[in-house]
Order: sequence, then C-alpha cells, then structure tokens
Amino acid sequence: MANPAKVIPLRPAKVAEVTARPATLTIIGARRPPVPVFIAGSANRCPDCHGEAFHVGRVTAECAGCGLPLAIIAGRQKTGGAVR
Repeated sequence: MANPAKVIPLRPAKVAEVTARPATLTIIGARRPPVPVFIAGSANRCPDCHGEAFHVGRVTAECAGCGLPLAIIAGRQKTGGAVR
C-alpha cells in the first residue's frame, strides 16, 4: 500500500493594510456633526458655557460669557398659515 500524500493546510493570503487619515478620507453619504448656530427670533444658549446673552452683529452672534462666535440664521415666522 502506498503512503498517503501529506496534506498541508493553506495559509490565508496576507493583505496589505491601507490606512488613511480621517481628514483626507471622504465618504460619500457620510453625515457631518451638527454645527451650532444662532437662530434669530428664538431662545438661544451657548454650546460652551450655556449662557443666554449674545452680542448680535450682521453675520455672527458672539456669546457675552465666553466669546464663542456663532453664525446667524434667520428663523421662520408663521403668520396665518403662510411661511415667510
């Protein structure tokens, strides 16, 4: 009787790991973190110090407590069912 052939288990192929820095990696459909803004015409709080007082300019509103600038967006006003 002939000697049976020796079975050698196969090793998984080595795959080169590709690393990318998160700042340079762009994923289509990825969600961005929310950006804090100052909404004109509503109650606002500072995301850093939770203050309620702001120095409001034409483009930004600056927190009176910590000085954090927030972009101003216009709030919607509902009048009689129509949105202005």
